[in-house]
Amino acid sequence: MTFKDITANIFGIMQSIHDDFVALPEFETVVEVAPNEYAFKKVDENLYIHIKEDFRSYRDDYWMGFSFFFSSDWDTTNKVGSGTMKELNIPIYEYGSYEERHDTYAEREPYLLLNYDLKYFLDKYGVQAVLRNPHSHRYGPSVSTIFNLEFIPVAAREFDDGMNSLFAWKHECSAIDNTLNHKNAVRGLNYHSINNAYKLFNEPKPAFKSPGNNKIYFEFPYYYNDFSTNAYLTPIARTRRFFQVNKNDAGLIANDIITWIDPDGATLRKFIVLEVTSEDGSTPTFYAIPYENAYQYSTT
Repeated sequence: MTFKDITANIFGIMQSIHDDFVALPEFETVVEVAPNEYAFKKVDENLYIHIKEDFRSYRDDYWMGFSFFFSSDWDTTNKVGSGTMKELNIPIYEYGSYEERHDTYAEREPYLLLNYDLKYFLDKYGVQAVLRNPHSHRYGPSVSTIFNLEFIPVAAREFDDGMNSLFAWKHECSAIDNTLNHKNAVRGLNYHSINNAYKLFNEPKPAFKSPGNNKIYFEFPYYYNDFSTNAYLTPIARTRRFFQVNKNDAGLIANDIITWIDPDGATLRKFIVLEVTSEDGSTPTFYAIPYENAYQYSTT
């Protein structure tokens, strides 16, 4: 697959991700879904992925957007995942308080039907994407998010941990906060870390451009299985599909292309630098995701 840059409402964005996955032989669509929802299955692992409009309205968690729901089975009667389940939430707006929440679909629909910008790379090993919200919301800050659904086979891990291939992660950026508290992660169907994504991986120093030789220096993050501690003692795999970029480096800006010669196969691979920021005034964060010829994990 190739890098895509689309503008669509939330339903169009969900459909685009679904359609690109089911166009690949490793995935198949799930037909028993509710209107305006999408679901597909990773065939070799019987892993179901359900994408639907979603919101939260309790305690200090008020937002609207969409979610990925991961499950080991599918309930054809109720048209939802079943068995063991985990989720990854992708907000487009946060609300300032309980009184400003939008509990009814009629209240959320005007925002869901606005157009948003999605830049992403998708193939059989997953999707890396930046969803940008160009709109403001009178009740709370707009949110832009980088999210990653990555399928890393056992052969490309440090050891066989008995989990499926799913590594899912997101980093939100809003005017309220763009720090670690706006990250969360899913590992297989075994762990779901809210506001503790640092227990899935420890990001190394962000990429920077050397003023001495104009080369880009970067490191791919390692994933860890230390969900119960901050120890970083159990690395399980290393992504080759995204890395953070130094937001203060004037030598690297949004839409720059970074080339990397993969030492495993002496193959030229390209990444694009993307900005993750809130229209309502957050400090931007920068990440690089695949742009061309993304890394292909070993299966043997």
